[in-house]
Amino acid sequence: MSYTLLPILKAHNLIKGFRLHTQGGSEIPVLDTISLVVYPGEALGLTGASGAGKSTLMRCLYGNYRVDGGEIWIRHRDEWLDLAQISPYQMQQVRRETLGYVSQFLRVIPRVPTLQVVAEPLLELG
Repeated sequence: MSYTLLPILKAHNLIKGFRLHTQGGSEIPVLDTISLVVYPGEALGLTGASGAGKSTLMRCLYGNYRVDGGEIWIRHRDEWLDLAQISPYQMQQVRRETLGYVSQFLRVIPRVPTLQVVAEPLLELG
């Protein structure tokens, strides 16, 4: 029996910039039409120079930053949701059950191993 794995996350044409209000409203473009697809069991690495937009991309995918354009689709409870459009309540549900994020700054909680930080939501779900 053969089957095709369906993606679990799809980002299409993401655009994100920042406006510097204290510097005359200057705009800094950070992400310009970034697209990616993630499949179950797949591991991806984001590489690039400092300031290239890696953390901004992760914060957009997690919903900490709203994108200026594009779509972020995630498979949650067997339906597709566009994270760029959902309500804060829906985002909370997605984060509780489907999507996790571990900051590159693992000392957020002193003396707590990274494995425990990652496993905690899974343990709560049983």
